[in-house]
Amino acid sequence: MKRWLLFALMVVVLGSCSEEKPRHRSNLRAGVNVTPRVGFQLETSTDCTEVGQPITFILTFYNRDERPIEIEAVLPLDIILAQPTKPPTIVARWSDSDSYLKQLPPLESGEIRPYTWTWIPNEEVGVVMVSVQMTLRDATGKLWPFTGKLETTGVGEGVGQIGDHGVVTRCSEMAPAR
Repeated sequence: MKRWLLFALMVVVLGSCSEEKPRHRSNLRAGVNVTPRVGFQLETSTDCTEVGQPITFILTFYNRDERPIEIEAVLPLDIILAQPTKPPTIVARWSDSDSYLKQLPPLESGEIRPYTWTWIPNEEVGVVMVSVQMTLRDATGKLWPFTGKLETTGVGEGVGQIGDHGVVTRCSEMAPAR
């Protein structure tokens, strides 16, 4: 009986030691074609941070079309951070920052153009969805609106990776990305 109890205790202790910690996700990128030949890629510097630590968002446009593309004000270009509540609670917007560009020149044929926004959170907000919205106008005058949730990040708490699954956990408890 004592041996069995000792064995059971060892299995529980060893089993809890071998539990995998959630890991930071690496290479947070999402790419979208807004038109058949024009699109963008959104990259975030981290999937989880603490209050006062910056998160950088890089929005890179590319134009593979033979003609320029205009970025319209119909649905203004913006990066929006919102808590996944119903309805979503907006935490921050690029358009509210000092680094936001109100006038964007046309995207020339063959051009690749990055825009960068660094946000420094001043409160813990947990998991946030990162969305992009915009409207592009091609040379024929056709409008191409886009809005979509592309990625998640977090302040104080984020989505860590265990195997193929995302797990909400404290940022400080996440292991580095592999």
